[in-house]
Parts: sequence; C-alpha cells; structure tokens
Amino acid sequence: MHQEIIVYDGHKYRLLGRYYRTDDHRKGGPGHLHRAIWITHHGPVPQGFEVHHKDGDTFNNAIENLELIERIEHRRQHMKRLHETGKFREWHRSAKGKAWHRRNGIQSWKTRKRSTLLCQECGQRYATPYPTRSLFCTQICGARARRRHNYGGVRL
Repeated sequence: MHQEIIVYDGHKYRLLGRYYRTDDHRKGGPGHLHRAIWITHHGPVPQGFEVHHKDGDTFNNAIENLELIERIEHRRQHMKRLHETGKFREWHRSAKGKAWHRRNGIQSWKTRKRSTLLCQECGQRYATPYPTRSLFCTQICGARARRRHNYGGVRL
C-alpha cells in the first residue's frame, strides 16, 4: 500500500490518482512530487520538457527512475503504451471517456478561430473554422458550382 501523504522539501504531497500532488500551490514549488525531486537534484525543468518515470511506476519517485524528455516524446510513449495494452480503446468507449470528449469538443469550438474567405461561387465574404477546406459560403453555392462543372460550364 502507498503512503497517503508525503512531506518533501517543506511541501505536503497527497496521493491523488496515480501521482503525489501538492495542494499548497499558493506557497510556490512544483505541483507533483516527481517534479520536485527532479528540481532538487537537477534544477528547473526546461520549457517543453517533462519528468518521466522510466519504469512506468508513478509511485517510484527515486531519482534514478526519473528522466527528462521532450513533452511530445513523453506523450507519444504513454499513448503507445495505452494502444499496446488496449486501454486506449477501452477508455474511449467508457462513460468517462465519452464525457471527456463531449466537454473537450464543446470547449474546442468555443476557442476555434474563424477565417474570412471569399465564396468561389458568388464572391460573398463568409467566416469559416475550416480555412483550408472551405470553398463556398453555403451548401447552395457548392451545389451550384458542382452542377455547373457537371454540365460543362453552362449556368443553370
């Protein structure tokens, strides 16, 4: 069994899920125990890097088990492991996974930037979240353009 609370460098780290996390962020310092240990031994974590548990055991916070790797490589390694074990598909099909996608989908549409383009059929300006794929301001303009193309340029 794992300890519920660990005190390290004057900060309390509580077991939350698979990591020890601090709940005293206002006092400064890293939010995760493994990051605090890394910083104590090697200094600050550079931008774009993350502290990784070499053996995959997030409770093994020995400095020998920690390494610094690029964020994108860190995420790639974890996703690869999830795919290999089948847990990725399993999670996506779960109620928790579906709820996460629902929340994230709604949030991503709120922050998505819209581009202003000219309709290739009528020449009117329109806004779209798909600037590289959008050609027409409406489905009607798209249908008109396809009909004209199919009938050899004769305008209907």
